[in-house]
Parts: sequence; structure tokens; C-alpha cells
Amino acid sequence: MSDELYWAEFDGNVWPRKGQIGNATTSHAPALAVYKDVLFCVFTGKNKALYWTRWDGSNWSPATPISTFTSGEAPALAVAHDKLYCVHRGASDTKLYSVTFSNNTWESERIEISGASSPLGPGLTAYRGNVYCAYQKTDAEVALWVNDGKQWKDTEKPMSGEVKGSPTLAAYQARLWCAYPGREEGSSLNWSTYVEPSWRLQQDFPQYVDGSQPALCVYSGLLHCFHVDTDGTSLVWSTSRGDGWSQDQWTGLVSKTAAGLAPLKDKLYCVYVNP
Repeated sequence: MSDELYWAEFDGNVWPRKGQIGNATTSHAPALAVYKDVLFCVFTGKNKALYWTRWDGSNWSPATPISTFTSGEAPALAVAHDKLYCVHRGASDTKLYSVTFSNNTWESERIEISGASSPLGPGLTAYRGNVYCAYQKTDAEVALWVNDGKQWKDTEKPMSGEVKGSPTLAAYQARLWCAYPGREEGSSLNWSTYVEPSWRLQQDFPQYVDGSQPALCVYSGLLHCFHVDTDGTSLVWSTSRGDGWSQDQWTGLVSKTAAGLAPLKDKLYCVYVNP
């Protein structure tokens, strides 16, 4: 059956454990993050409700709705200010919303990020103690917002350059990294870095790193970019030490969307959607 959520565990060499997450299904990329040494996964259900589940080291908890919140795209997770942040697009509008988890519960009300709107799901990461959110604006420019623990603010430092998919964010080597599918012919994946107060020159991934639907994470001292290969389902990854990208490697997994990624202790966890 397609659209089922699966998980896999990477030890740096192989993927020794994998399995299905209950009966959870989705058409969008799942989000993954570690909060207080527990792995959390949030995803948009087929009914557009936002669901969450967590991993106790042996099993995933039953997928449970996050209040009555809904979304029409993939959510994003990040941890800062002693909270787990979930930013997501609305189900019947293009506005972006934020809700947090702390003290073992989700907030009962979500916050509209006033002025933030996107046709797609956002990218989210913690950087310099705050939460940064990147999203495709309606004019295809990538906007960058920040939450300092009190409120969301537009950095007013957009990345000029059109994209054809959701951006993904990660913090690595004191820089904010963004990867995204590019619109320019012959450049399927692009990346750039942000160091206050500006974005650096946008670059194409090498020709041997090709595909779509990227997802960034840091694991074992390296920046990893997982993405769906040109065949449309094979999940592959490339790594960087900050000065270029390695040859793509196949995970042995297949997915119809970007993967959700998060390191926990000495393992890298991946949640993906069965095509």
C-alpha cells in the first residue's frame, strides 16, 4: 500500500533497522526532531489533520492529532527556547502557523505568523539559539523569518532566486544552510548559506548530486543532504564538510517525498513515505 509512513535507522555504515509506523499515512513529507532526548515525528494526514508520534527506542506511539489543527502541506520541526516548534501552512489558506510542544503537551492555540504566506511547506532549524524559518513566497523568492522566543519577525533578508519546491534548512559550521530545487534549466538542486546580515552566492549541487525534494541534517560531524533521485523514488544522500559535496549514495530506501531526518545519540533516524 502506498503513502504509508516508514522509519529507518542509520549507524554510519548501514541501515540495520527499519519498519512501518503504525497505520499512519500521508502524501506529504514528514518532519522529525529530537526534543529532550526523544524523537518526535509530525506529519499531515490524508484528512489534512496534523498528527504527531514519538519513538521510545523500541516503538512509535499511536499517531495522535495535534488539537484540531490542519495543514495542506508538509510541516517542519525545530527545537529552541526549551520548546519543540512546529511550523506549517494552513489547509484552506496559504498562511503559516506556529505551535509549540513543552511540558509534555502541545499548545491549544496556534499562532499565525503574521505576514508569512507560502504555497508550500516551510523549512525550519535552530540557529544561534533561535528558530529560523525559510519558505517560498508567492513570487518564488525565499523569505527568512526568525523567532527569538517571544515573537516571529521577518529578517527582511530574502534569498533572491526562484525555487520550485520547499526549501530545507540546517545550521552547520556557524552558518545557516539552505537547499532547494532550482528553476534554472540543468540545475535540479541548489544551495546557499546565510551569515548575518546576508545570503552568500547561490550554487548548484555538482552534476553527480541530482534529483529533487532535499532534506538537510547534521550527523556525525557532517552536513547531510538527502533527496529523491532522478528516478522519482530512490532516496539518496550526499555529505559536505563545508567545502563541496560528495558523490550520491543510495540508502536502499524508496520514498515519494522528502525524508524527515534527525540524529539521536549515535544513530541517524529517517522517516519516509512509501511510494
